[in-house]
Parts: sequence; C-alpha cells; structure tokens
Amino acid sequence: ELRDKLQPKKRFAVMFESENPEHTKQLLHDLQARLEQNPWIGKVLITKVAYDFFDKHKLMFLDTKDLEEIRHRVDRKIQREKLGPLYISFDGEEDAKLDFKDMEAKYKDRYGAEGTSSEYYVSPNGKIFAIYVESKQPNLNLAEEKKFQEELEKAVKTVDLKTYDPTMKLYFGRSSRVLEYQALIHDLKVAGIISGILIFLPLLLRFRRPQVVFLIFLPLALGIPIGLALASFWVSKLNVTTSFLFAILGGLGVETGIHLFSRYYESRKEGRSLQETFEELYLSMGPAVLTAVASLAVTFLLMIFSDFRGFSEFGLISGVGLWTLFLLYFTFFPASLVLAEKIRLIRFKTEIKEFEGHFRFSPDFVRTLLVLFSLITVGSILATPFLSFEYDSKKIRSDSSENRLAKQMQRVTSGERVNNPAGLIIHNPAEAEAVKAAVEKKRDSNPDTTLQGANSVYSLVPAQQAEKMKVIREIQKLLEDDTIKLVPEKDKVDLDRFKAALAETEPVEPDQIPPELTELFVGQAQIPGTVMLILAKPKLEMDDGRNAIAFADEVSRLQTPIGEFRASSDAVVFGEVLKTMFRDSRKVLVISVLSVFTFVLLDFRSLRKTLLVMFSILAGVFWVMGVMYLAGIHLNLYNMVMIPAVMGMSIDNSIHVYHRYEELGRGSLNRVLSTTGISATLASLTNAAGFFGLMFCSHGGLRSMGVLAVIGLATCLITTLLFLPLILQFFESRRAAEALAA
Repeated sequence: ELRDKLQPKKRFAVMFESENPEHTKQLLHDLQARLEQNPWIGKVLITKVAYDFFDKHKLMFLDTKDLEEIRHRVDRKIQREKLGPLYISFDGEEDAKLDFKDMEAKYKDRYGAEGTSSEYYVSPNGKIFAIYVESKQPNLNLAEEKKFQEELEKAVKTVDLKTYDPTMKLYFGRSSRVLEYQALIHDLKVAGIISGILIFLPLLLRFRRPQVVFLIFLPLALGIPIGLALASFWVSKLNVTTSFLFAILGGLGVETGIHLFSRYYESRKEGRSLQETFEELYLSMGPAVLTAVASLAVTFLLMIFSDFRGFSEFGLISGVGLWTLFLLYFTFFPASLVLAEKIRLIRFKTEIKEFEGHFRFSPDFVRTLLVLFSLITVGSILATPFLSFEYDSKKIRSDSSENRLAKQMQRVTSGERVNNPAGLIIHNPAEAEAVKAAVEKKRDSNPDTTLQGANSVYSLVPAQQAEKMKVIREIQKLLEDDTIKLVPEKDKVDLDRFKAALAETEPVEPDQIPPELTELFVGQAQIPGTVMLILAKPKLEMDDGRNAIAFADEVSRLQTPIGEFRASSDAVVFGEVLKTMFRDSRKVLVISVLSVFTFVLLDFRSLRKTLLVMFSILAGVFWVMGVMYLAGIHLNLYNMVMIPAVMGMSIDNSIHVYHRYEELGRGSLNRVLSTTGISATLASLTNAAGFFGLMFCSHGGLRSMGVLAVIGLATCLITTLLFLPLILQFFESRRAAEALAA
C-alpha cells in the first residue's frame, strides 16, 4: 500500500568537503543546475525541504505546557533580579537562570534536529555538505537503479572540483542493492571456479582417469539445468541465499555418482557380469542411495513450509535438484557406463588402488576413544544454547570501505538520524489522532521504547494555536522588562535570537504549508488517504536486528479505539523476517530430524540400527556447534539454513557405511572403510568443495555459509568414519567377550 501510494524514487547522497564552505555552496548550486538537465534525474536537493517554513513557525510546534514553562522561567528570572536577596523560591529552586537546555534536548530528541541552524545539509563543523539526487522514475528495478547510479556518478565526476577549492573532496554513496548484486555476481564466478576445481581434483586423484571424472560429471551437466528449470515453475528468481545452489548441487549430486561408480568398478573388476553388477547396484546399494537422497531431499523440501522465503526457496530448489540428479544417476549414468565400456572409454585392467589400512584397536583404547568422543558431544550440546547470533546486518552484507566512508559522511550532514520512519495509510484527522495517541502511549509507557513520535499531514498545522499565541505574547511582554537587560553578556546572543523568534511567530494557516512538504504525506492523490509516519529514535540503528525486531513489535500492529492499524518499513520487514526465521528454524530442524529418522527407520527396519546411524550424524551436527562456540563464529540470517542441510548432506555416508557393514558382516570394518569409507571421504570432499568456494566471497552471509558447511561436513565425516566404526567395534568386542564367557 505504501509503495503504491508514495511511488518511492531512488535517492543518492553525494558529499563534498572543503575548508571553505562558501566555495562548496557555489559548487552545490552549479551542480544542481547541471544535474537537473539529466533525463535520469528528477529532484536535486541542496537545502532542507520546507526549512524556511519550520524556521519561521518553530515556536508553534512546541507543546503549550512547554511554552507556559518558558513564560514561568522568564517571570521567575525577572522577580529574582528585582527582589535580589529578598527573593524566596517556593518551588525549591535555588536559582532562576534563563536556561532552556532541557527543552532544547527534548525537541532535538523528538525531531532529530541536530544542526538545524543551517538550511543546508551540513556537518556541525560546516565543512561537509551533502546533496541529495532523486531518480525521475519511481520504483526502479535493479538494472534501472544501476543505470541511474552510473549516470549520476558520471555527471558528478566530470566536474573539476579543484576549480572550486583546492581542498575539495568528493564522497559518493552508492546503492547497497547494486553493490550487493555486483559483489554477488563476482562471488558466484569465484565460488564456481574454486568449487569446480576442488570437486574435479579429488575425483581425478582417486580414479586417475579424466574420462571417469567426465562420466561422473556428465549427469551433473544435464541434471542441474533441468532441476533449476523445473524449480522455476514455482520460484521465478534466484536470491542471495539460492544463487549459489549450482555449486552445492554439484557437490551433493556428484556424491551419488562416486558411490555408484565405485561399486560398479569394484564389481566389474572382480569379473561379475553386467546383470550381476546392476543387481548389486540396484538391489544392494540402491536402497542405501535412495534413503540417503530421500532423507536429504525431503529435509530440503520440508523447508517449503517455512514462512521465511530464504528457507522455503532454498529448500524447494535443492529438493527438486536432488531428485532430478538422483533419477539421472540411476538411469542415464549406468547406461553411459555401459556405453563407455563398449567403446573402450573405460577399462578395468589398471587397478584403482584401494586403501589398505588396518582398523582394529584394543578394547581399552576403543572405550577410551568412545568416552572422549562422548565428552566432546556432551560439551558441544551444552555449548549450543550459548551460541550468539549476528544481528548486525552490515557485517553479513557486501560493502566497500569507500561506501562506508560515504555513509558516515552522509550521517554527519543529516544530523543524528540514522533510520527511516515506518508508515501507514490514514483517511481522516480522527485516525491520525488515534494512531498518534497509540504511538505516544507506547512511547511513554516503555522506558526502552524505540519510538520517537508520529507525524501526519494534519500535524503540519499545530494544535492549540490560539492558546500558544496568547502565551507567546505574554512572554514578549515579560521580555520588555528592563530587568532583562541584566542578563549576562554571554547569554544575550541566545536571548536576542529567542526574541526574534517570538517576534516573527504567527499562526499557521493551511495554505501556508509548502506543497513539497504536503507531497511527502499525500503521494499519489488518486489513491485515497494520506501517509502517517511513525518515527524511531534518531540514533537507533535499524541495521541491528534487535532494534528492528523491537521497532516491528511496537509499530506493526497499533491498537486504537477505532481499530487496528499496521505500519511497515524496511526495518519492520527486517524485524519480522528475523522473528519468522527464529521460529521456523527450530521447526525446520525438528521436522528435518524426524523426517531423516523416518527414512532411515524405513530402510533398516530396526530401531537400534536407526538410532545408531542417527546418533553418529547428530553427534557431528552438535560438534559443529561446539566448534562455532570455541571459534567465536556467529549464526546469522544466511548460515542458519546450513544446520539442517549439514545433517541431510552427511546422513548418506552413515547409511552407506552401515549398509556395507551389514552386507559384509562382522569383522569387515577394514573392508568397509577401505571401500565405502574411501567413497564417503571422497563424497564429503566434493560436498565440501561445493561450499569451499563460498569462503572466498566478499559477501559476509555467503562466506559464513561456506564456513559453516565445511566445518559441518568435516565433523560429520569424523563421526561417520571414526565414531561409528568405533561403536561397531565396541559391540563386536563385547559380543566376542560374551561368547567366550559362555
């Protein structure tokens, strides 16, 4: 509603700094005339909107009781000077100074009026000036916003600043959205190249034949575009969270190819026929792969039910992509292996050397390691509640030092305000009064409030003007007393300024309000109603999610005697997104664990085996928490999605290891680890490679996802290939001891 009503236009700030303010002002006026000729540029603001109007009528915007307090202080000062030592203060005040610093602070806090002594957007030291340039067209898309930024930057940089002043400096505040997009495109290229190389190299080292790697990669080359195409029926656009999924799907998908080729190679090398080989692939290994893929895919697909789009779209694209790759690896891939054999692209004469290590420890050593791993798991579980969340969105976005400096300079020139108001649509003065009263009630009843106040088009004509004018005239009359001349010289400047303000103050008539001021509230006149603005405290950083949540809680639903009103803004949306994510992340995690548990139980049909497999993975997931706690890594809006994803990505290794162990029987741990264990290691490496490229991204959110995924895959690999086999060996040793005792 607000977008339709206001038709917001993109606005950029350009700052100039010099030692000579007059030279900078001349530059601003010259630049304004030049910029207004550009077809992409609409308004160019070098002075504050309606500054003269507010400067002339400023006393009328004070509360009546505050004007009465001023009158009282002036009267008390006069009496104090007249009576001298005979003056008695009945209200307990020791002195009667003409001091209004408390009121000055009150209205600076209310209006964010730091530096209002100048009509320009200027820093307190008078050296830095800002100019605000608005796009001609509203609601720019990303491409249009980028073009507008480029046109503005080109126009500004063609001006020779040194001709105005040798000390002149330029600070250009670029679009965060454009910077994010440019950084994202760069990051995706870097991440794609790094991930591709890191997925390819382990496969080449393992199989030592480029043609084998090509065959394993071929289903990916077909499956990822098909999966994305299918997902596009529901998700039309990629976002920051989903844009790198091609790299992740590559790592996840190739894992199935590794396990299938390893078993195919093992079977053919031992001389089995194609029929026997495929029976083994589909009947022995197939259920394990199906359970693993189903567990992971369903973990992702269940995220669809999250209200947080970052989760739901990530889950849908991942789930569809994984099922697509699964079908290709179980149909196209085996057929391509048969074809490759027939055309002699692959042969089985040269052996792929297997790991020939020995996995058997003494029972005491096994117990010691199990106790150690259990202690690590318990410690990690205990550390989980103490993990911290990164609320500062600036730390997980793309930015540049140049842009941060420009924003800092902009804030210096705009006073203390570092946030934008929330807005809602009202239709009459009664609604405006009701909303204002609700906002002020929340503000005054909560010592930790985020609220400053509320303004509407009806606020532009001050209330109680007749009463205020009466008090103002009384103050003027008091100041005519000769006693006021005894005010110390240092206070006379402020006193003279106050007298001048009193003299020029007059009631505000509706037709005196500048049109550009009314436009801020009216917007598109053909849409009924006007906009009411709800202001947060000027210094409240809405990039901090805690402030955004608190602000959203206070303004998103305003209960009044005439109904409920809902306000919105970028900060409110950010706060609601965080609240939704906190709620949904717990729900997604619980549902993911239950869904994986269900698929594993359906596969093994044994609660004991299911719990064993699940424990080995959940231990690895909790180890991630422990590592994060020790390393001081924060959870954030982006990497939260990786917690259930890590579990889903790692469960297949446990399933494959346990299936292989059941197939080969007791005493086969060496064989299991030298075959399926190697494949699991390689699969985890390719998975990690899909995320490793993200660790080199400039975008903090993507980088944190890469870090968390790599840590998670590493810890889950340890619990799968060491913790799980140790548990299996422990049970083997105990059974052997029981058999001997019998």
